[in-house]
Amino acid sequence: MGQLNAQNTKAVVKENRSSLLSHKEVAVAADDSANYERLCKEGLEEKIRLEALYKQVDERREALEDEIEGLDSEASNINASINRESNNLTTIKRRKDNSDVKELEEEQKRLLRNINAIKNAINRQKGDISSNDIKLTEMSRQKNELGKLKEETSASIIERNKDVLVTPFAQITMDRLYAAQGEYNSYKKNNKTIKEFAAKVERIIKYKNIYDDACKAANSLYKKESVNSILKQISTIDLATLTAVQRQEIEQVQSILANYDDGVMAFQELVKRVREKRGSAGEYYTPKSFNEDYDLILSKNNLRERTDKFIKGTPYLNGVYNEYIAALQKDPKQTPESEEVILGIIVESTNQ
Repeated sequence: MGQLNAQNTKAVVKENRSSLLSHKEVAVAADDSANYERLCKEGLEEKIRLEALYKQVDERREALEDEIEGLDSEASNINASINRESNNLTTIKRRKDNSDVKELEEEQKRLLRNINAIKNAINRQKGDISSNDIKLTEMSRQKNELGKLKEETSASIIERNKDVLVTPFAQITMDRLYAAQGEYNSYKKNNKTIKEFAAKVERIIKYKNIYDDACKAANSLYKKESVNSILKQISTIDLATLTAVQRQEIEQVQSILANYDDGVMAFQELVKRVREKRGSAGEYYTPKSFNEDYDLILSKNNLRERTDKFIKGTPYLNGVYNEYIAALQKDPKQTPESEEVILGIIVESTNQ
């Protein structure tokens, strides 16, 4: 009989361990997950394409600026050459009366040809500069358009993922949060709007982890160090940044963990008093006798109120308690395994 009850105890405890706030959890539908994955993939591909195009345009613009600078320098050198050749021509003209006319005329023609060639080169350079100016203007226009498109992409990322900031912790999954994080990760470095949004999402990820750990502890056997550690983490949460529902979730699980040891002490007191009654009655302890004793036990030392508030208010203890009372109401002479489990828990205070 004890083995059977122990099995029942484990089954009910297992069932009740997942009871905390389970009514708050809403499974993310498969089609929503597929849509998010598709949107994440499309957003990432679009982002990669835009960044590659943006980089190509920017590199081409820089190359054109360097080329224009080189052409300006070359034009300056050509103008200097024209001045030198013009000075030489003037000198030759002055020497014409005192030199061989034919030789000077040939040199004059040569210099004129050089001057014309230089002028033609200048005109070509001016044409190249003008063409490059047009290209540079077009590149700047494309850069501006890409910048606007990048901003529009950032806005669409925020629009698609803004729900993660307001969804209750019990309803949102870590996969959903990580999907949102993956969408904005490559944008947040150079985009102020995305950077601010990313900070909010990453804060929610941190708080969601704390909340999940707290719920797990509330549904598990009391361990002082673990509970104290989680309560310390909860104290770092900035409640002002949360929605009313999220804040209520945090405060509720915080209250459960803060009162966990009180629930354990109340349960231990109940078990000890039940054992006293069982020991006194012996083989004559009937379900009717237990129910009468149980009501009397709860009436002393404010145990009924403590049971309602601390035992039933703690998911793990509530599951064990319901199974424990049900087993005793069926056969109060038995000693449920849960008695040893509860009495073996070490709490902050030993005052009963």
